[in-house]
Amino acid sequence: MSRIYDHNKTIRLPLYFLFSFVPSSTRSFLFPTRLTGYAFASPIGIVSEKTVQSILILSLFVMTIISGVLIFKFIAENKRLKKTQNDLLKSQEDLFESAYRDTLTGLPNRAHFYHNLSEISEKTREEKSGKNETFVREIAIVYADLDDFKLINESRGHQTGDMLLKMIADELQKICLEYPDVYVARIGGDEFIAMIKNPASRKITESITASIQGIFERKYCVGDCNVYPTASIGIARFPQDAENVFDLVTHADLALFEAKKDGKNRFLFYNPSMNEMMRQVTHIRNRVPEALQGDQLYLLYQPQIDFSKHKLIGYEALLRWMDPEEGMLMPSHFIPILEKTGQILSIGKWVLEKACIFARKVNEKSEDDIIVSVNISGVQLIQKDFFDSVVEIVGKTNVRPSLIGLELTETALITSLKQNANVLSRLQQMGFHVYLDDFGTGYSSIHYLRELPIETVKIDQTFVSAVGASEDDDDLLRLIIHIAHLMKMNVMAEGVETIEQLNFLEENHCDTCQGFLFSMPITEEEVFSGNVVPDFKYRR
Repeated sequence: MSRIYDHNKTIRLPLYFLFSFVPSSTRSFLFPTRLTGYAFASPIGIVSEKTVQSILILSLFVMTIISGVLIFKFIAENKRLKKTQNDLLKSQEDLFESAYRDTLTGLPNRAHFYHNLSEISEKTREEKSGKNETFVREIAIVYADLDDFKLINESRGHQTGDMLLKMIADELQKICLEYPDVYVARIGGDEFIAMIKNPASRKITESITASIQGIFERKYCVGDCNVYPTASIGIARFPQDAENVFDLVTHADLALFEAKKDGKNRFLFYNPSMNEMMRQVTHIRNRVPEALQGDQLYLLYQPQIDFSKHKLIGYEALLRWMDPEEGMLMPSHFIPILEKTGQILSIGKWVLEKACIFARKVNEKSEDDIIVSVNISGVQLIQKDFFDSVVEIVGKTNVRPSLIGLELTETALITSLKQNANVLSRLQQMGFHVYLDDFGTGYSSIHYLRELPIETVKIDQTFVSAVGASEDDDDLLRLIIHIAHLMKMNVMAEGVETIEQLNFLEENHCDTCQGFLFSMPITEEEVFSGNVVPDFKYRR
C-alpha cells in the first residue's frame, strides 16, 4: 500500500493500494489543490511500503494475470487446433472426393470400387478362418457398357456424351435407393459396374439387372436432340463363377464382351466357355496386322438377281479370314472385335479397295452395269474422313462410283441421322448406291427411311425364312415390301433358299434377291469362269 507524505513526513494521507516492484522512495510531484484541499509548500512524495498484504495481493494479481494469459493462449490455441482439425477434415474429404469420386457423374469411381472389393475380399478370408461371422456370402457383379458410345461422342459431340452419362448416372443412383444392397460405380468412360451383396437367388440378380438395363434403354433428351442409348451387360456371381472376387470382375467382363458380340443391347451370365472366347479375341486382335500384309484375308462374292429382268445385276462382297492357326474365321466372329479395337477402319479400307478392283474387272466383261456392294461399319461411317477416303479409293482403283453399292445397317445409320444422311447424300450424288442392310432387325421406322438417301432396302433373311410358316409371317413380309415401294425404294430379299420363298417374293413384287438357291458366295476366279449362276428360269 502507498501513502502520500509531505517533505517532512508530517502528512499521512492514504492514496490507494499500489503494488510496487521497487524499494521505498520519495519523489517531488506538484499536485493541484483539488487533490488534498490545500496547497503544499513542499514537494509531495509517494512512498511505497512493502507489507505482507501487498505481497499477497501482488502475488495473486500476478498469478491472475499469468492464468489469464495462459487461458487466453489456451483458448486461442484450441481455436487454432480446431480450425486446423476442420481444415484437415475438409482436406481429407477433398482428397476422398478426388481419389474415390467420379468428377463427371458423382458416382464412386474405379478406385473406390476396387477399395470396396478389397474389403469384401478380406472379410471373406476372415470368415473362412473363423474370425468373422458377419460377411458377404455371395456377390453378383453386373458390368455394363454403353453400345456404340463412341459414335454418339463423335457424331453429336463430347458435351452431349457427357450430359448423357450424367443423366444415366442419376438414374443408376436411384437403383441404390431402391435396393440398399446394390452399389454402383463408374469405372471407365462409358462403363458402369454394380455390385449386389448377398442376392437371394439368381432370379433376384436377373431382376435387378433388368432394371439396370431398362435405365440404359430409355429416351434421353440431351440439349436439342433425343438420344436412344442401349447397353450390353455381363454378370458373374461369387462363389459360383470365381474363386475370388477379383476374378469375378474379369468373368463379368467376359460375359459383357459376349453380349456385345451376340448383338448388343442384352445381358448374359458368365459361363466357363467364355475363357476360350477371350483367348480368341486376344488372338484376333494381335493377328490383324499380319493378316493385312499376307494373304489370309480375301473376298467372296454372292450374286444378286433381278426378278423382272431375270438376270444377274450385282454381287455382294463378303469378307473371309483364313487364319493359319484358327482356320476359317467368319465375319460374325471377328467383325465385332475389330469394331471394338478400331481395327475395322484399316480392314474396311482394304475391303473397299479390293471390291472396287473387282467391280472394274467384272464390268469390263459385261454389257450391263454390275453393281458390287460392300458392307460399311458404323465405326467407318462416323469417321470425319469417311467421304474423302471412299472418293480416294474409287479414284485410285479407276472405277465408276455408279458401280459401287454401300450397305449399312439400321443401327449404324441411326446413331447420327443428320450427319450420316449428309455424307450419304453427297456420295449418292456422285453415283454411289446406298443400301439399307438387314431391314427390320433394328430401329426401322418410316421417319428414318424418309430422312436417309436410301435406294434399296435389303430384307433380313429371318423374314424370308419364315415364308409359309404362318399367315401372319407372310402378311408381315408383304407389308414390308409394300411400304418400301410406297417410299420409292427397291426391295432386295436376302437368304432365299427355296423355290417356295422365291415364288412368294416374285408374286409380291420383290425387286431383287440373293441366296443359296442361286449361288453360295464364290471366289473371283469362279465368277470369271462364267458357269456359276444357272439360268434364272431354270431355277424356277
